[in-house]
Amino acid sequence: MCGRYSLYSTGKVKKRFGIDVVPDYNISPGHKVIIIDDQVLIKKITWGINFPWLKDKIHINARLESINTGSFYSNYKRCIFITDGYFEWKKNKDYKTPYFHYLKESFIYMAGLYNDNGAIIITIPSSSKLNDIHHRQPLIIKDNHLTTWIQKRKIVAINSDNIHFHKISNKINNSKNNEKNLLKKIN
Repeated sequence: MCGRYSLYSTGKVKKRFGIDVVPDYNISPGHKVIIIDDQVLIKKITWGINFPWLKDKIHINARLESINTGSFYSNYKRCIFITDGYFEWKKNKDYKTPYFHYLKESFIYMAGLYNDNGAIIITIPSSSKLNDIHHRQPLIIKDNHLTTWIQKRKIVAINSDNIHFHKISNKINNSKNNEKNLLKKIN
């Protein structure tokens, strides 16, 4: 699953996509986010979709295994979430420990779906390397295969062995906290 992420590399975003962004170290559901839409254009959209039957809960993720079955997601277009990294929480007996996941020297491109109401992130079962933290992870697509996902062709996901992670402060749990030191490794 993916319940929070960050996008703070303003220079890299400007160079790669030609847009200015305000650094955000703690993007949570309901925020306006930047995606690459089905026309391979940058678009700002709300992360999460409110379905009437969820009673005020925002749907933020969809399992890859379910998007091709039935017609529920048939009216959704494919997109890519642009991130510097994402957060997962490891459940312990009495508490959850947050971890920051990232790639060295690269954005993380997470597969997604969107419509006029918002966008959701696609998840897959976690690799053995990441499974100890959480049993689901975002579907992360290689930089040179972004249009492959958008055009519904066979995708090439990144090798999860390339994902780095470390424990971070539980200050990330409060979505109002939004500073660089949230990403700092703690012991």
